Amino acid sequence: MINFCYISCNPIKEIKKVWAMTMALQDNRYKDLNRFIAGCYFGVKNPDSYVKRIRTRELNERMR
Repeated sequence: MINFCYISCNPIKEIKKVWAMTMALQDNRYKDLNRFIAGCYFGVKNPDSYVKRIRTRELNERMR
């Protein structure tokens, strides 16, 4: 039996991960787009604070 789930069975989780590592860090350039993605695609209730929290977490992980 072949498993066709190569990356992940949950594509939203993988997209969120890549988004956090790339676009969320460039908040000044993509501020409106990040808020739109967080609010509409990920269903976040308060996209401004969510983007700020994700950005801070990713920056802290890169500093370690």
